[in-house]
Amino acid sequence: FNPGSSQSPGSSFRANDLNMRDSLSLDSPAAILTQAMAAHGSGDTETSIRLYKKVTASTYSQLPLEESDNKELIRAAIEGLQACGDGMAAITALETALNHWPGSPMFLIRAANAYENIGNFERASQHLQTITERFPDKSRYFLRLANAHAARGNWEGAEAAYARTLNISPLDPTATLYRGDV
Repeated sequence: FNPGSSQSPGSSFRANDLNMRDSLSLDSPAAILTQAMAAHGSGDTETSIRLYKKVTASTYSQLPLEESDNKELIRAAIEGLQACGDGMAAITALETALNHWPGSPMFLIRAANAYENIGNFERASQHLQTITERFPDKSRYFLRLANAHAARGNWEGAEAAYARTLNISPLDPTATLYRGDV
């Protein structure tokens, strides 16, 4: 989602893209998401927030949650909540998603982003630490972790994460530059 574009939040999601076993009913999470996106597109932020929250609640009440369609519904609703300016509702939905899918990189990185956006670098660091443990060969996650540590004044943590970034990607210019500042 690009905030400066005319594209609505979750627009990469289309209800007809779902490989749904049941037909789409008007009270299904996918139909509610479509209504939320329409409300947001028409400028009705209050209604769209209420509907995005309803998408997450109704999706979590369905089983099995492991299906990728459900993750995609939750992701689109979270993006919608963020686009409507309700960052705290998005964080609540992200934390609930992480309770259901604790190791999901999609939700871990979005949670880290959401916490960084509100200046909670301690919580962002926790999510980034989890993702670096799951993906120890991805320098970009260590770089993000280093920056989050630095933002909260944890210089030892920042130095260690910058060093790990450079161990994985020795020529990473950002890690090299920032490591010199720690």
